[in-house]
Order: sequence, then C-alpha cells, then structure tokens
Amino acid sequence: MYYMSFIPLHVHTGYSFLQSGITIENYVKALKKRGYKGSGITDINSLSGIPHFYKALKKEKLNPLIGLDLVIDDNLLSFFALNEKGYQNLLKLLFLKRTQENISYEDIGHHKEGLATVLSINHSQLRLLFETEREQIPHLLLPISNTGEYFYIGIEFAEFEDELFIAYLREFAKTHGYQTIAFPFIKYIDKKDAIVLEIAKAIRDDGELEIKEQEGSEYLLNNEEILRLFTEQEINNTSELTSLNAFHFEEKRGRLLHYQTGSEFTSDAFLKNKAIEGLQKKIDNPSKEYMNRLNYELGIIAKMGYSDYFLIVADYVAFAHDHDISVGPGRGSAAGSLVSYALDIVACDPIKHQLLFERFLNPERQSMPDIDIDFSDIRRSEVINYLRNKYGKNKVANIMTIQTIGAKQALRDIGRVYKIETREIDMISKLIIDTNSSLRENYRNNLAFKKLIDSDKYYLNIVSLAALIEGLPRQSGLHAAGIILNDSPLEEALPVNVDFNGDYIAEYEMGYLEEQGFLKMDILGLRNLSIVDECLSLIKQNRGVEITYQSIPFEDKKAIRIIKEGRTMGLFQLESSGMKKAITTLEPENFEDIVALLALFRPGPMDNIPSYARRKNKKEKIIYPSKALEEILAPTYGIIVYQEQIMQIVRKMANFSYGQADVFRRAISKKDSAKLASLETSFVASSIENGYDKSEAKSVFDLINKFSDYGFNRSHSLPYAVLACQMAYLKTYYAPEFYAAILGNSSGSNDTKFNETLNEVRKMGINILNPDINRSGQTFIVKDGALIFPLFAIKGILGALVDAIIKERNNNGPFNDFFDFVARMINYKINQNQISKLIDAGAFDNFAVSRSSLRATINSALRYGSMLYSKDGQMNIDLPFSSKPRFSEAFDDPLDNLDREYEALGLMISGSPLKYKSEVIKKYPIISISDARDSQSSTIQIVGVIRTIKIINTRNGMPMAFINIYDESGDIDVTIFSKTYALSYELLQKKNIVRVIGYMDRKRENVFIANDISMLED
Repeated sequence: MYYMSFIPLHVHTGYSFLQSGITIENYVKALKKRGYKGSGITDINSLSGIPHFYKALKKEKLNPLIGLDLVIDDNLLSFFALNEKGYQNLLKLLFLKRTQENISYEDIGHHKEGLATVLSINHSQLRLLFETEREQIPHLLLPISNTGEYFYIGIEFAEFEDELFIAYLREFAKTHGYQTIAFPFIKYIDKKDAIVLEIAKAIRDDGELEIKEQEGSEYLLNNEEILRLFTEQEINNTSELTSLNAFHFEEKRGRLLHYQTGSEFTSDAFLKNKAIEGLQKKIDNPSKEYMNRLNYELGIIAKMGYSDYFLIVADYVAFAHDHDISVGPGRGSAAGSLVSYALDIVACDPIKHQLLFERFLNPERQSMPDIDIDFSDIRRSEVINYLRNKYGKNKVANIMTIQTIGAKQALRDIGRVYKIETREIDMISKLIIDTNSSLRENYRNNLAFKKLIDSDKYYLNIVSLAALIEGLPRQSGLHAAGIILNDSPLEEALPVNVDFNGDYIAEYEMGYLEEQGFLKMDILGLRNLSIVDECLSLIKQNRGVEITYQSIPFEDKKAIRIIKEGRTMGLFQLESSGMKKAITTLEPENFEDIVALLALFRPGPMDNIPSYARRKNKKEKIIYPSKALEEILAPTYGIIVYQEQIMQIVRKMANFSYGQADVFRRAISKKDSAKLASLETSFVASSIENGYDKSEAKSVFDLINKFSDYGFNRSHSLPYAVLACQMAYLKTYYAPEFYAAILGNSSGSNDTKFNETLNEVRKMGINILNPDINRSGQTFIVKDGALIFPLFAIKGILGALVDAIIKERNNNGPFNDFFDFVARMINYKINQNQISKLIDAGAFDNFAVSRSSLRATINSALRYGSMLYSKDGQMNIDLPFSSKPRFSEAFDDPLDNLDREYEALGLMISGSPLKYKSEVIKKYPIISISDARDSQSSTIQIVGVIRTIKIINTRNGMPMAFINIYDESGDIDVTIFSKTYALSYELLQKKNIVRVIGYMDRKRENVFIANDISMLED
C-alpha cells in the first residue's frame, strides 16, 4: 500500500504538449491502482488539460487540485487554485504570461487571492545561490512568497541530489517561517517510462533516437521512496494543501451575449417585431397557421431565454447578405424554425416542407440552440471579424482543438524518430482498418495485423514503441468552424491564447465549453458557395444576367433530370461514385426524391434505397403499418426516412406533444433495453387511449424501434438538397460558367476531380482552350462559350508573375507579338525557364509562330528586350529597327509539343497522341482513364502513353514495375506484378502507347492493377 497522506502535486500531463509522457487515462488508472486519494495537475503554460483531468479524477472519486506551471525569472512556480477566485486568478496569470513580454512577482501578487504557490528547488536560482551567495536566498524568496495566499518550498529530492543542499533548505525554511512540501516532478508513470518522454521530445524537436529503453527519476513514486525522500510534515503538507481545495469545475461560467437592440424594446419584443416583419416580407397576409406557429416559437424562445441568440445570428447573417457573402440555405435542425426562416437565417419554409420546430428547440428538454450556418469559404473570416468588431475582440474566440496521437500517427512518428524505412511503416499502417481502435485493440481483433506482428520481433518492437506514445496530445489547432461569444471578457472565464492578429483562442475543447455554458456558434466555410459566387459573377460578366443566390430555383425539372442521368460532377453531396450508384437505383424524378436520397445515402439507411426505388416505380406494394399513418408516410412510400416522421407518428397515434415526441424519439434511438419496455408500454397505452387497438399500436412501435436508427434529420437533408439542386440548375442553364467556377476552385491538375471535370466538359462539347497570354488571368474565363485556361495553372509560373503579366497588359495594352511580350516583361525579371513554360503551355499559339521556333528564339528575345528597355524601364528610342531579331527556324514535333504541354499543364489541351490511333482504339472495348476510376468491373481496358517507369525487386528477388500512363482525360498509376512484368518488360519504354487490361485497386486511390500489357498496334 502507498503512503495514503501523500498526494502527487507536481504533475505534467500530455497537455504540456510533448513535454510529458502521461496520458490522463493511464495516469488515473495508476492513481487508483496504487491507492492515491487525489492528484494535482500543473502543465507548463497550459490549462487545457483541466476539464479532462478534473472529470477523470472525479469519476474515480479522487480529489483533483488544478494548477499551472510558469517560469518567472528562471524560477519554476506552480500555482494551485483553491477556490473560484483562485481559478480566475490562474486564468489571469496565464493571460498575463501570454500577452506581456515580462511578468513580475509584483504583477502576480495583485492576483494571489485563492492561490497556493510552490517554488520547485531544482528548477530555481536557489541551487546557484546556495553555492555562491547564500545570503541572497532570503531576498529571492521574499517576493516569491507573496505570490499566493499560501507558499511552499517544493522539495523535489531525486536520487542524485546533494543532501547538504536539501538539509540547508529545510533548516532555512524552519528558521524563516517557510513550509517545505514533498514536490517530486512527475512526467511519466513508471521509472522505465522515461523513454516515452525522450520519444515525445524527439517528435517535438524533430530529432532522432537510437535508444529504445531508458529509466528516469520523474515518475510516480512508491511508498518506500516517499518515506525515504521526504519528511512526515512534507508528506502531510501535500494532503493538507489538497484539503484546502474548494474549487468546483462544473460551475457555469459562460454568459449569453446580450444583443443591443438600440431601442426601448426588450430583446423578446425586438425579436418578435423583426420576425413578424420578416415573415410578412416573405408571405403576403400570412395565414393563421403561420402566425400561430410563429407566436408559438417566439413564446418558447423567450421562455428559454434565447431571444438574444436569434438576434445575434440574424444580425451576422444580415451582414453577410448586405456584403454579398453567400449564405447557405441552412443545415441541421435550425431549418425547422419558422422564426429562423422569417429572419432569413434559413432559406426553406418549414411549414411548406413539413419541418418541426421541436426537432430544433424542445421545450421539454433544456438545451442550447444550435444554428450552424454555411458561408462562402473564402469570405467566412469577414463574418467572424464583424462579430469581433461589433462585440469586442475579448468577447469572441476561436476554439482550440487537440490532435492526439492515434495508431497510424504513432507508427509514423516512431518511423521518423528511429529512421525506419517508410515502406515498412506503410506496410504495418495499411493493415489498420479501424482508425478509431488502438494498436492493442487492433492486435486483439485484427487477424492480419496480429499475424504480421507475430511474424517478426522487428515489427513487434516498432508497434510496442508506437503504443507508448499513442493517446498523447500532439499539438493544438483551431476548430474548423466553431467560435464562442460571451457577455463578459473571455479571459476572466476560461484560458485563452492570443494569435498574431490579437484574436482570442479559447483553450478548452468544444464539448467542455458547451458544458461551461459558453455560447458556441458554427460559422462554416463551404467551398460550394464560393463556386456558386464565382459562377454568378461569370454569368453577369459574360451574359449581362444578374442572378442572386437566393433567387436560384431548386425545383427545376431539367436540373433534376441531369441528376437522374448521373451528371453530378461538381454538385454538392452528389458526386461520389457511391452516390452515383444510388442515383441510378433510385432514379429521382423531383426535388423530394433528392431530399430522400440525401437522407438515405448513409450506412444502414442505404439498405432501404432498393425498396424505396421499387415502391416509387410501382414494382413493390406500399404497406402502411396503420391506415392512419398513410398521410405521414406516403411521400416516402411507406418507409420511415426522417426523424420528423417518427415524431409525427408518435404525435398522431399516442397524442404526445411534439416536444414529448422528440424526447421519445431520442430515448428509443439509444436502444436501452431497460427503457424500451417502458417506452413501449407508454406508447401502446397512450395509443389505445387515443382509439387505436393494441396490436396496431404494438406493430407501429416495432416499426419505430426498427427505423429509429435509420431516421435522418429532414431539417438537415432538405437544405442540402436545395443547394445541390441550385447547383444543378446553374450547371443545366449556364454550363460553361459553372465548369469555369468548378475548375477555378480546384487545386489544379494534380487534383483527380480537376481532370474528371475536364473530361466531363469535353463530353458536354464545350471547348477548352490553352492559356492565352493576352486573354488568360488567374482563374478560368469563359469566352464565346469556351473555357480558357488560366496562366496560374501553368507549372512553374507563380502568382506574382501572373499578376505582373496582367498588370502590364492592363496598363499598356495587349502584347503585339512574342518579342513585344519578352521586352515589356524584362523589368519584371522574367527568365528563360518561365518563358519556356509559357511556350509549352501554348500561351503564345495565337501569335502564329511554331512552339519550336519560339523556344529557339528565347535567348535572342531576351537580349533584344534588354537592349530595348533600360534598367529604369525607359524605352531606348535610338535602337535601330533592324535590331529586332528574326525567329529561329526549328522543326515542330507535334508529339513532343504534346508531351511538353502535359508537363506544363498536367494534361493535353491542344490535341492527343491517341487521336492518331483512334481507328485502332475502336477495335477494343476501351474506356478513358477518367471513367476507369469509377468502374466497378473486374476487368477493363485502358490505353495510354507511358510517362514514367519505376522497376523494383520484390522480397523474393523478382522484378516488378510501377508505371504512369496518360490519355486526354488524365493519368493513372499502373502496378505490374512480377508475372505480368516478365511478359511485358520490353514494352515498358517512355512514350510507348500501350493497351492495359486489368482492374482498379479499391484499396488505393488512382491505382490500376495490370493483368496484361501490349502495344496498342498489337
């Protein structure tokens, strides 16, 4: 048994970010197992671990003492919060440390209430003064001792310490009225775990290691060591300090931001006026049904205290609309609120589309509303900056996320630290299918993984080392969408950091912030909205037609038809191969089918797609569990697709309110066997009371129970269907602009979707033109129905040069010819390589000079430009006209040009080497490389030009090859195993055109497995 009055206090956890080897879960297990009653936490410059630590200890009925380590004047001080005021002062000290260049003991003394301070002797100036100027020790300790209501000298006493130093400090403390406390530094659990800390440091510092075992002194001590190293009073002081703790983390510290109405109205009244006014703008003379629903919602919102919340959201959405920042139609349950619709927060009428308010805000269940809104991803930051400017930077914060080391990351880190070959790490990683499972769980449950580990101690050693660091926090980042707002300065209520712009970052993870009562809002950036913005801009520019995002129809029949035909490239939520397959099965005819499709296309529910399709097409009988439910289930052919349908069924049969129905739906979806019987009894009894017979009620309950896992939130599916169908509308009626916007928002020719989109553009009969030095810009443009490639897409041409070309063109007119271009760009430091890339991409083709001649003339053009323009950019008017060079004659090889074009652009625009072989290709069932990627067939044929070849030897010493081939639709990696390689190695030469028979490797992206290779002509 361990010495029960000792409490480990000086503990660094993984939240010190690679400066500790302790995961909180493992640490709490060790505390429990060894009989400790509690523990402190003192992560260095971090309070991020407090929620996790506090909850984990409380769960095991252990006493947590929360603290913080700060280095002040080369002295390591540990501050512990003993009450709420102490916690606030901890926050203040961390904020001062983050925002001030220097923090003094006097600064700390102003915030000492509720704090206990411990000075670590091994990490202070005490040792140096002990050896040189002992008389200075009182002067050092006096200001430090005033930094907390309680002050201790922390005895760390490791095995190697000088006992004379410790003895002196104990005597000094006794004579000067200071208390010493047992304060061993703990950074890992067991002595042998010192290697974990070394690995963590190597990861942090990008270092390397040779050693794989190491012992250290910063571990959780045993009973014998505690008694030997510390006095009884020092040990008792640890438990006495812990007993002073009256801090409770569970307090609500967030306060809902108050919206300034700027009038005599309360927030409730102001919201009501805005909502009524907004609804009347959308609907002339709103019916009684609308007004009753609106007043009902407003009543609940006011009762739950959320009027300010709705006003804040409506305000920043209005800002986005006023500044032409696209706002999505809605997402999640907020679409079920008529108030949200009236305030322009969401785009869909919830009454028309049968969406339920209680699915969003339930009066039967107190919870914060959650309105998630999509904005154009490139302008999302403007919305957040608006909130900072309006409410104050100190009341708005981004949210920190913490990346922990998972199984695959642990393997990668160990591979780098110990210089293990990447292919070995890849081989182990690829066997991990469930990335949510630990390495140990994979060893127990994954037979392929276990077999490899058991086959060789080499692999066991790698995995064992990786398991040591698995679960450690690796680094922090920013939540992609979440921000919090508070009515008082955030640094007074939670730990915050400040970025280089002076913007706040909340240093608790999102779940903990919500528990603490902070108002969290998801302000999401959606690339599809940026695509829509770009498309509408191009439509206005090219056709003079001005369309607003809100006015784009989403129930257009022609637009739905292109979805049914599978032409979904670039359409929100509809472009994956799995979704295309679902579309082929379901054959959507109208907008409601798209809504259902998005709800059904998930694991589990998608099993209902075939039945849904058969019933829709009258090939399967529609059966209703009760005639009374036909109205509710008829739109989905008798199948429960939406959570709202479950709520409607429960309300109809059992006469529950919608609020009660939502509570019932949530309870039944949890599949708690102990509660299911009670839920069934309640539902059946209420249904009988409402006039239904017992067998009918039981049958309906069984149906609800079956589909409760499958039901999807219609309020989420419907707005997403709106955006998908709006994009389909633009694609149907403004195809060139749509494709230009899609391509302009992709990451270039290295992106598979980029090439797939270009392939679809070609199939649509839309011309794609090479970059043009006088017309192209940073993004794709549309001219006479054709797409012109941007200069920015040329490899080796940076944005700064593109900007310079456009600037020169705008200021001094189009370039007259090749020599004029080179001469005018001399002052922008253009070089031979850049000019060559522009030539290879076809940017000068409109000057009617062959690309080979242009290449041969580059040096002459550069010399001419240097003579024509002096260094200050002035033209040399004395230069004789005859000095202008002539083009060098050079043979233009079309195949060489195409090869260079492919290198410059990642694809061929002006032609294809395969067009000369079209008659031969027609003889075989060949599909394009782009189409091959989506093919599910076990055997397909493709044709391509060999671009690269790599030959290796397998472990058996047999050669195999990896080649890359391309056609006009894109390129693909082809794996050629030894048997196939032996029959085809003579054909594997660059620029050979080969026919490959094989199949797509579904485990790896863009990889084709070859079963047979031959020259096309053969």
